[in-house]
Amino acid sequence: MFIHELTAPDYPHGKLRLIKPSLEYTALSLRWLSDTEVGQYMGADFSDVSIATEEQRIRDILSGNDTIGWMIELNGEVIGAIELNGIKESSEEYFTKAGNFSILIGDKTNWGKRIAHYTKQAVINWAFGEGGFELLIGKALANNERSWRSFEHLGFEFRGIKPDTLSGHPVEWRLYTLTKPHR
Repeated sequence: MFIHELTAPDYPHGKLRLIKPSLEYTALSLRWLSDTEVGQYMGADFSDVSIATEEQRIRDILSGNDTIGWMIELNGEVIGAIELNGIKESSEEYFTKAGNFSILIGDKTNWGKRIAHYTKQAVINWAFGEGGFELLIGKALANNERSWRSFEHLGFEFRGIKPDTLSGHPVEWRLYTLTKPHR
């Protein structure tokens, strides 16, 4: 589901916006997911991703109620995607409205520029404001230090390590949560 455009107003390196997902970005996002370096920290197998599956993923975001997502645009160029997903399952598990962060900076020339930090902050502000969320969940592969440090800098609380397998190999996830502040 797409709610509306969000802006990261304090981003120091240009105009950073979260815009509506569109099928026009299918080939671009497929290119990102086909790059093993880009997808290595996502925790999913992208070997079977195709134009059709990527189109369906975007359609699901636009029409579904279990994922709220945006494309990340920097200075007019789409460079990634961010979403809150697994809303139904997380809300049932935690007994409150909850969602899981998923973010991909597909344009590698923009890695290390704190884009994830600023876009996550914009989504947190929306989620705990008009979005009605009470809890946000972050999960990062233990070897993806940039990702889990970003959660820590945003105030997420470390909840522990969860062992898993990814493409037949053992991995560890660092789990984080952020609870809506109540004043």
